[in-house]
Amino acid sequence: MTEVTFALRRLQSLNQKVGGGKKNEEPEVDTSKMSPYEQMQYKIACDMKRTRENILELDNVGASASITRKTELSNSVRKDMNNMKKDCAALQRLSVKEKKTDEYTQLVSHVKKTDQLYRARFGGKSVDESGPSGSNATSINAMEMNDIGTASTPMVSLRDDEEFVQFFQQTQKNDVTIDEALNRIALGVTRLHENATAIKSELAIQNTLLDETEAKLDKVHSNLKGVNKKLKDTIKQVDKDRLCLYVFCCIILLGIAGGIYFVVFKNK
Repeated sequence: MTEVTFALRRLQSLNQKVGGGKKNEEPEVDTSKMSPYEQMQYKIACDMKRTRENILELDNVGASASITRKTELSNSVRKDMNNMKKDCAALQRLSVKEKKTDEYTQLVSHVKKTDQLYRARFGGKSVDESGPSGSNATSINAMEMNDIGTASTPMVSLRDDEEFVQFFQQTQKNDVTIDEALNRIALGVTRLHENATAIKSELAIQNTLLDETEAKLDKVHSNLKGVNKKLKDTIKQVDKDRLCLYVFCCIILLGIAGGIYFVVFKNK
């Protein structure tokens, strides 16, 4: 197992302890749950990873990249190297306080390895050397980057460093895995959007049908009110006619009864 692989596994284990994601993912780490030593250790590891990535990019682009891009990468590398040196000094005190001197020694070895790669890539220049400041610094850095692209082969080629190659091969594998996961998520989101659009369209149709049905029901209800009123008027009229019919029938019955009575008593 190489030193970088060991460090990566150490960081992954640390990430899992504070609630991070799976090993082959790189989620945002909640450093608030780490101890002061672990927070500083994580910061140094991130700076180291970014430094090595920038050095590798400089080694790959050669003369093809613009001077501006080379200047940005160079300044970023110098800044991260200076930050790592300052943070290591602070981390030493924390390692003694938290009794993690072994881990500190292991981390310092990685920082020294990164510094060796930096010196090899930039012709042996140390990050301790104070360079020019202000507007002249940018132009001088740009000239340095231009010379880097056309200079002779550095003392140590990053492609020949087995540890460095393994580190970035693992990073590339993680990037591929993340890209595939993002593609699956994008496909799922697209399908959800299509389903949501179809459901929205169906709901709009159903709402239209409900509105039409409600309008028809209102019309039928109005018609039923009219029919009900007419029916009540008809019943009232029928009741009046029925009363007249009852009176007429009573008169007829009385007439028949009177006629029968008159005939019977006349014969006697």
